[in-house]
Amino acid sequence: MNISLNGLWKYFIEPLNIDGEQESWFSPNKVKSLFDSMDSIEILNTWNSISKLSRYEGVMWFFKEISIKNYDLSSLEDLFIIFEGINYYS
Repeated sequence: MNISLNGLWKYFIEPLNIDGEQESWFSPNKVKSLFDSMDSIEILNTWNSISKLSRYEGVMWFFKEISIKNYDLSSLEDLFIIFEGINYYS
């Protein structure tokens, strides 16, 4: 089964004085509370394609909702997400 992850993704820039992992930005409740206020990027590009981020080097958090409810997952032992074009430190 292949599900394309291309399209709009939400992103959040981690300020230098905040640790998003320590702040639990990955938690579903935190993501839901911030989701509508996050900027979006069309994936197939890098964040450097956004003019205000053209020279940004730092931590960014990306979020995308995907639906797998129409797939039969009962025979799967593992489910993998493969990212083919990520930065060297991800």
